[in-house]
Amino acid sequence: SVTGEAGTATLVSNTERMAVNGAFLANCRRYKFTWLGGGIEDWYLAPDVGFVQIGQADAFTLSSFQVNNTLPLSTAGVRAAECPAIGIDPNPAAYGDYSDPGLKTELDRTFESGSRYLSISATWTELEPSPGVFALDRIRKIAAWASQKGMTASLTLRAVDTNGPLFPDDLKGKAMDDALVLRRLSDLLTAITPVMPAVRYFHLANEADIYLQNHQDQIPAFRTFFAVGQSELRRGRPGASTGIVYAFHNVRLNSLVFDRTKDLGDHVGYTYYPLGVGLMQRNPSAASADLTDLVRSSNGRQILITELGFSSSREVNGSPELQGQFYENTFRALAQNSGTVVAANFFLKSDIHPVVLSSLVSSYGLWAGSPFSNFLSGLGTVDLNGGPKPAWYAFQSGAGRFLQPTACRR
Repeated sequence: SVTGEAGTATLVSNTERMAVNGAFLANCRRYKFTWLGGGIEDWYLAPDVGFVQIGQADAFTLSSFQVNNTLPLSTAGVRAAECPAIGIDPNPAAYGDYSDPGLKTELDRTFESGSRYLSISATWTELEPSPGVFALDRIRKIAAWASQKGMTASLTLRAVDTNGPLFPDDLKGKAMDDALVLRRLSDLLTAITPVMPAVRYFHLANEADIYLQNHQDQIPAFRTFFAVGQSELRRGRPGASTGIVYAFHNVRLNSLVFDRTKDLGDHVGYTYYPLGVGLMQRNPSAASADLTDLVRSSNGRQILITELGFSSSREVNGSPELQGQFYENTFRALAQNSGTVVAANFFLKSDIHPVVLSSLVSSYGLWAGSPFSNFLSGLGTVDLNGGPKPAWYAFQSGAGRFLQPTACRR
């Protein structure tokens, strides 16, 4: 046996036979880990390969990895690492209470279930409805709630979004590096930082890589836009960490924009959905390999995942059962990448009301019944009638486990 600060590892067998990617590995070692914080797990180590299974036999398997991508790990010195702060968008049930008290009640419920991260998002047009007039009350309240509970919080300013710049009406059509745009951006950030004193992480664009991929001539202007915003945030909030939110499913298929902008920012932001061609979801087991690639892309910088999820909609290769599996797999993958991933937010707690869904889909120029609509319709862990799906129980279990000091290892 080997005893460390996290617990005790005992060699049980060195003759196990393990199946990995359809091949069998002989003479694998099985270690039984007894964690000081409670719990027992079996880990399987293949000679010259590394650990190929962690946890129960029917749980975390590296089926989506090639054998040569597994990382050799040592049983000596296994130690606890701080888990990522986990969140879930605390939207009330479809027919629930959307008043401020109702939203606060939902936040309290998710906090009690283990949520410790609030990913706050707002458009420029929401925050500056008319030139020089700022409407910051909503984000101020949410940030204050997070501060009261000691939660990690981030703000994503969707000034440049999936479909392009979301500038106020009087700035629409102007270039991202236009002098007036840059001055107004600075003014907005000057107004924001005092009302969100506990927020350290700021993003100045959301999935901008999708837009810039088709408008590569605008990348230099975007770089200027980001640099001005970052400078203003650093002036108004010393110690603030700035970043860009990329769409991992897009970077995975085409990293051109990421490669030309990855030097920007202090940390890296991502949205993560295991999407393939045509918004069809890949197997839930993809989470393990995807998060490993996501961490590798950061080049040592911290990562915040502002949105991650899996739709239960069967029209996009989902189901409630597959959604639950994705949540379970994601928690295991996050535990393996603790230290780099500092926060991860599941999207959403509750399925979206049909009227809200229709409005949201139409804002992207799409229609009800489109793949995007089908995808969005099943992202919640609670259905339209308030009934929990398997993913809600997986969230409660995983988020609660991440509050334990020995839950994550690196």
